[in-house]
Amino acid sequence: MFDIHAMRASEIGTAAALSLSVFGHEAWKEKDLREALSGGHARLYSAESEEGSLAGYAVFYSAADEGELNSIAVNPSYRRMGVAGGLLAAAISDLTAGGVAKIFLEVREHNAPAISFYEKNGFLAAGVRKHFYDHPEEDAIVMVKTL
Repeated sequence: MFDIHAMRASEIGTAAALSLSVFGHEAWKEKDLREALSGGHARLYSAESEEGSLAGYAVFYSAADEGELNSIAVNPSYRRMGVAGGLLAAAISDLTAGGVAKIFLEVREHNAPAISFYEKNGFLAAGVRKHFYDHPEEDAIVMVKTL
């Protein structure tokens, strides 16, 4: 079981380290997470394990009636245990309550596990952003979920 909650300032350093381990050079840096948390336009979520460690995090933005998933990362030790689904469900609940009608995201075209996860959670492919990622260069699949 995991405690899904709004990210605390005290969790940012651990979230940045997790981001680096999962995403490498595309990771969210500690300063970026701090700015997102204090800026008021983002919603950051943490999943805390029963042992008190950070199992995962997610960053969402919203404007008007649209939301965007900017980052979701799960510690490899906690994958396939419902962490990502719990983070996504918490965010969708909050965003829906705030009037968001659609959520968008981008995912690497060859990231089959992530694409499958998003599809299982109601996201549909809506387009392609050519050469969106680098190291390696890769297209992004744009996905959308209508709430």
